Amino acid sequence: MTPEEFTKVKEKFAIGPGVAKLNCPALRDEAVPLEKRIVQTAKSTDEENLNKLERAYLTYLTAKFGERIGVQNITLKLAHRCTYTADFSLWSECGTLTLYETKGGFIREDGWIKLKMAARLFPHITFVLVKSVRGGWQESVIRSCL
Repeated sequence: MTPEEFTKVKEKFAIGPGVAKLNCPALRDEAVPLEKRIVQTAKSTDEENLNKLERAYLTYLTAKFGERIGVQNITLKLAHRCTYTADFSLWSECGTLTLYETKGGFIREDGWIKLKMAARLFPHITFVLVKSVRGGWQESVIRSCL
């Protein structure tokens, strides 16, 4: 993403000054600019790549928030050749970003580590882990361990 493209995304989604001035201690040595760490693509309508659980939660989110839900459209760069793509994203009216990750009964260790690492590297983003529990949804906010 070029700086010009990042500026357009920033204007379109009202990214606050906290995001623009992000200083990540874990990546300080690499000095990766923010525009290379957050990749925003166009709103995805490609729902055939979703599994059964993700489709069910997308139906729930769409009923709750309307058409403002992004489907696998934000990728965060965690480290060299290590990225995290959330299942769903939601920009609120006040400009805050919430990323939702749906998981079944079992969470692989690499997925759990990436989710926790993303929460630590991007404390200005709210990360929500969603599990299916007896016909409903259990949502847990992932906190950074700073």
